[in-house]
Amino acid sequence: MELDELKSQLNLKLATDHAGRSDTDIALLLQKRTHSAVEKIQRSLLFEIRFCLVFIVLCVVVGIFSKDRAFSIYFSVFGIFSLGVLFLLRYLLKRTRLLSTGALPVKENLQTIVNIIDEFVKRCFQLAIVMVPLCVFFMGLLEWSFRESPGLNSSFGSGKFVTWQIFSFLIVYGAVFTVFMYFFAKWYLQKLYGKYVAELKQCISELDES
Repeated sequence: MELDELKSQLNLKLATDHAGRSDTDIALLLQKRTHSAVEKIQRSLLFEIRFCLVFIVLCVVVGIFSKDRAFSIYFSVFGIFSLGVLFLLRYLLKRTRLLSTGALPVKENLQTIVNIIDEFVKRCFQLAIVMVPLCVFFMGLLEWSFRESPGLNSSFGSGKFVTWQIFSFLIVYGAVFTVFMYFFAKWYLQKLYGKYVAELKQCISELDES
């Protein structure tokens, strides 16, 4: 049997099977698909919550035990910032769970979830790009401040040459890491959320047609 003929027969069978299904059967299939996509989004949020907790613990350890005061302050600030991110992730997880089991119509709940996660992904991407130069600037400022303060440790030592060392290194590091973060954030957010949001949008479109 030729390949084209086999494909034709398979397509005909699929079309026949779909045509033989009732509206209730199609609705149940769509419901399973939407639940699967929502559950995957919730798993992604859980992964980020766990990662955030580990990062907070790391920040606390470095903040307490680091001999470099600049590093200690730097990681302490990011530990506090990560607490805010943790509360946001917990809110999103709670919200998506509530919507996926809510009494509102399926389509309305799905659209709300899509809007929330879309906005979250958009803001996360913007934050990831903006945070890199801010982090570099903050670290440079801390190192410069402690270098100028006698008796306080700085990773870069002291002296005018060291000042140029610091800022040259941070400028190059910031530029390279910003480019890296741009592509990494796009890939990371697409992997964790993007493809599942696209799946939910497809389900909403099919609900409109049914």
